[in-house]
Amino acid sequence: NTHTADLLSIKDALIRLMREDERVRFVLYGYMDPSPVLRHFGDLVSRFECGFFAIERERMEKLGPLEQTELFFQTYYEKVAALEIDIMVAPLISSTFNNAKSSLKILESAAAGYPVVASRTGPYRRYEQEGAGLILTAGIDNDREWAAALRSLMDDGAKRERMVAANRKHILEK
Repeated sequence: NTHTADLLSIKDALIRLMREDERVRFVLYGYMDPSPVLRHFGDLVSRFECGFFAIERERMEKLGPLEQTELFFQTYYEKVAALEIDIMVAPLISSTFNNAKSSLKILESAAAGYPVVASRTGPYRRYEQEGAGLILTAGIDNDREWAAALRSLMDDGAKRERMVAANRKHILEK
């Protein structure tokens, strides 16, 4: 739930897209309690899918710390890849904590086969500078820019595929 403020920074863009296009769904994944986010979406809340994966406690208790970590991440990446989404969003508000993060979310998304629209801040600004077409970025709290970036990918499957391919190539080369 540390990303609630980040996600709410693009709330108005998401609402706009959901109202314009009834096909738009939002998958909020990994939140144990999504209510701090969902309460902002009113009648659109039915178009959210929320999930939190859990690993059987008995299985985890039989493993050491390293094995527990390996199992957690294996399960996490399998679940993310199985989501079958079209676009991953990575909003980050500008803060000392967020600006010190890595671009791991972009790497995870590329590995799972998802193109990314991210905030033009911190790690995502740095990643964007590594190569054209790797990700689309939008300004923090710029609803029009976020909606336009998301719409451009929603309407162009070939562009989504090119972005994923470019990211995978970039990752392998770097």
